[in-house]
Amino acid sequence: MNVPVLCELRLLSSARFDSQSLLSVLLAGNARLTEKLRWEELVPLGSRILVRLHTESASRDELLGCLEHLMGRSQQRRTDGSWPLPDPL
Repeated sequence: MNVPVLCELRLLSSARFDSQSLLSVLLAGNARLTEKLRWEELVPLGSRILVRLHTESASRDELLGCLEHLMGRSQQRRTDGSWPLPDPL
C-alpha cells in the first residue's frame, strides 16, 4: 500500500459520529509494513494502532483462525457502547 493511501486511511479512521469511530481497520502485512509505519509521514497512522500482533511462525490456517476471531470480536459492542479490544494471543 502506498503512502498517500495510508495517509488517507488515517484521515478516514479519525472520523467520529457521536464519539464513536466510524471505521475500524485491520492492517496485515510483513515486516515492511511495520517499518513503513515508522516513516515520518505515517507516524500519525502508526500511533493510532491499538493492537499489534506479530505472527511470524503461524501457519496459514492459524492466521485465518486468528483473523476470524478478531473480526468477530470487532463487531461485538459492549452494553456501554464501547468496542472490546481483542484478546492478546
